[in-house]
Amino acid sequence: MDVAAALLIEWKLCLGIAGDAAGDVIARATEEIGEPRLAPTDDLRVWDEQLMGGARAATADELPEVSLPLRLAARIPKRPSMDVFADQAELTSAVAVERAAARVGMTLEAWVLRTLLAGR
Repeated sequence: MDVAAALLIEWKLCLGIAGDAAGDVIARATEEIGEPRLAPTDDLRVWDEQLMGGARAATADELPEVSLPLRLAARIPKRPSMDVFADQAELTSAVAVERAAARVGMTLEAWVLRTLLAGR
């Protein structure tokens, strides 16, 4: 749950940056994760595998709360809309972009910004 929430929140922040180019960003991410490439560190390789569904999921959540990276938590409203969690297609897009980012050792947002600046 925490991973999905963090990915969706970061992806929603990136959609505000990408605007009309969001479809191009998703297409580029999908293209990049289709290419054979290893992430630069063991931890990022494990992360990529987990995002693909290759690792066992936890059987139960410990607490009824969500932990987010501080870089995201500081940028969301104190009472965020739950609409961010409503769309499965958004999660699929967020995972694709996160996987592309992890394979080059970047955060999702940094990868989106780099892709937009490169004009892709």
